[in-house]
Amino acid sequence: MIQKDYIERILEQLNHFLLSIAGHKENQNFELAIDQAKQAYYCFGVSKRYLLEGECEELLEDLIKKGFSAQEIERLGFILKEEGDILSQQKHPDAALIHYRKSLTVLETLSERDRTYSINREEYILYLKDVV
Repeated sequence: MIQKDYIERILEQLNHFLLSIAGHKENQNFELAIDQAKQAYYCFGVSKRYLLEGECEELLEDLIKKGFSAQEIERLGFILKEEGDILSQQKHPDAALIHYRKSLTVLETLSERDRTYSINREEYILYLKDVV
């Protein structure tokens, strides 16, 4: 029961970050959106550099060992995509592409490993394949 409550709290927090990032992105408050993304990465206990430069399999294994669920890791992929959108809007296409590729890799790898179907994950994957 405690584990389930903890997972639900983390998911709520990650959903809050996603909504906040999307809201700031829509209002073009890019610095606030990037700050929210950094806070979300902090929740995962990983650095942004490790996220972007590390191998996806290793990253997923680390997060699973830390006790993160597929839903939580999925949110990480969503946040990377949102940050890519922001970087694209700020005219940083190379940095945006790095975020998009990592997001796509995380979400596709998760889809291969996870036995549950996620319509949101599949929608993000389709969007990212078009962008990349």
